[in-house]
Amino acid sequence: MSNNHKFTNELKQLVTNLKNKAYSNSEVFLKELLQNANEAVMKLKKLKQEDKYKQELKDWEGMLEVYFDKADGSITIVDNGIGMNKEELFELTHTLATQKAKDFLSSNSNKASKLGLYSLFLVGVKANIISKKLAEDTAYKWTSDEDGFTLAPCINDEGSGTVIYIKLKDEFAKDFTNKEKLKEYILPFKDSLSTNLYISYHEGLDEKIEKIN
Repeated sequence: MSNNHKFTNELKQLVTNLKNKAYSNSEVFLKELLQNANEAVMKLKKLKQEDKYKQELKDWEGMLEVYFDKADGSITIVDNGIGMNKEELFELTHTLATQKAKDFLSSNSNKASKLGLYSLFLVGVKANIISKKLAEDTAYKWTSDEDGFTLAPCINDEGSGTVIYIKLKDEFAKDFTNKEKLKEYILPFKDSLSTNLYISYHEGLDEKIEKIN
């Protein structure tokens, strides 16, 4: 499989629309990404009960994290779930995403919904995803550009899971790098997440982390 991939026509149109149109519910990307992350954690939690993984996962506890960086104007969604290999990451960002794009574009809606991963383009100008699947040695990095994406192996000494970095559009940087605003957006769907969720950020040189109850 090549490392460089062009967006399908549907994905290119979707990304263009999400980047340039104003949608009334841009914060929905948090729900979409965190629910996906929660699902990945639940898959690993189920495997933890199997004899094959009991020893490897005996100290593992699932968690979700939303990290924001005011100086960088970015937000990062992290989970320590089952992770994805190269083929699964391609499937998510290309094949499945194209079908979601078709469905959304045909609806002509002014509200964004059921976009999955590509909902990040409601608020982001670009994104990186790093994912490492359970029991595999190699992690893979997905990087968006204007016309498509690259997908290549990368160094990652951490355990399984997925990290989604989003460089925010200028008009969204203030809201989505604000702790209280993030809580306000997350709390309405927090009960749909069965995994502990944390918000983290830096205050000077100190890293702060708070559990969202």
